[in-house]
Amino acid sequence: MRFAFSALCALALAACGQTTTHPTPDIPPAAATLEASALDASEITAAEAINACYLTAAQVSEALGGSYSDGVASQIIPQMRSCAYDAQENQLRVNVTWIDPTQVSAWRAQLRTPLAGQVSDVTDDDDGGIFQMQADIGTCAIIFVRGNLQYELRSMTCRGAPESERARLLRLPRPA
Repeated sequence: MRFAFSALCALALAACGQTTTHPTPDIPPAAATLEASALDASEITAAEAINACYLTAAQVSEALGGSYSDGVASQIIPQMRSCAYDAQENQLRVNVTWIDPTQVSAWRAQLRTPLAGQVSDVTDDDDGGIFQMQADIGTCAIIFVRGNLQYELRSMTCRGAPESERARLLRLPRPA
């Protein structure tokens, strides 16, 4: 009994040190080559060049209503940057994630899979955007891919009707 307990503890401790890998979409080599050539060099951004604070406080205030502060940048992981614009009743978070240029098509396809909350396409959106409403936690977002970057424009306090929240977020300028 004592040996079994010791063996169980040893296995549990060994398991704690193991890393978990997350699968990436399988793209055949030919498709990866086609995807890489589909992006023009001017559309590719290096991870270290991500600018999540591309909006001004005036642009955010005008689009969402209210008085928002200048954005405060933070780096989540090497491939992701975030910028927070604060107002008395709300916060806008701009999250920008770097995508390997050979994986952009797979990433766009993954964006269409069910996310939390209600998800709908943004019709006639040049960037293939979606609108996500998470009524249970009160947030909503416009998510789109431009070049090899995914942008998430997330209002942290969406309490209105989905269509009015969508309209406000769509008034936010897209990056140049």
